[in-house]
Amino acid sequence: MTAKVKLQAQELTGTVKLKYKTCRENAGLTQNEACYHLGIENVETLSRYENGHVTPPDKIVKDMAMLYRNKKLVKWHMRRIHPELAEFIIYPDDVHNIHEATLQIEFHADSAYDTVSQFKEYLRDGKLCDDDVIQLKEKDVPAIKRIIEGLTAILMFVEKI
Repeated sequence: MTAKVKLQAQELTGTVKLKYKTCRENAGLTQNEACYHLGIENVETLSRYENGHVTPPDKIVKDMAMLYRNKKLVKWHMRRIHPELAEFIIYPDDVHNIHEATLQIEFHADSAYDTVSQFKEYLRDGKLCDDDVIQLKEKDVPAIKRIIEGLTAILMFVEKI
C-alpha cells in the first residue's frame, strides 16, 4: 500500500466531510475541473460540499459518483442523508480497487459505530427487555451481517493484491 493510499484511508476514517474531496482527488480532478463537469458555477460551492458545511443535493452526488467513477459515494450519501432508506440499500458484494475499499471501510465503520452505540443503549441498565431483543433480531443482527459481508469483500480484495 502506497503512502498516498494510506493517507487517503486515514482522511476517510473519522470524517464525513472528506469523502467527496477524496473521491474527487482519487479521480485526478481539481476543484475547477470538477465544477466544470458537474455544472457547479463556483469553486466555493464545491468546497462547501467537500468541507461538510453544506450537504450537496442528491443529483450532484449522483453526478459526482459518475464523474469520479465511484458509485459507492451515492450509497454512502444516501445512508447518511436518508437513514430511513438505509435498509433498502444493496451492499456491493465485491471491491474492485483501493478507492472503493477505502470508502467501504468508512461505510462499514459508520455502521459498526451505530450498532455498538445501540448495544450500549440496550445494556445501560444491565439487562435486555423483550423490546430490546426484538430490535436486536429485526434490525441489529441484519446490520451486523451487512457489516461482516462488506468487510469480507474488502478482505478478499486485499488478499488478491
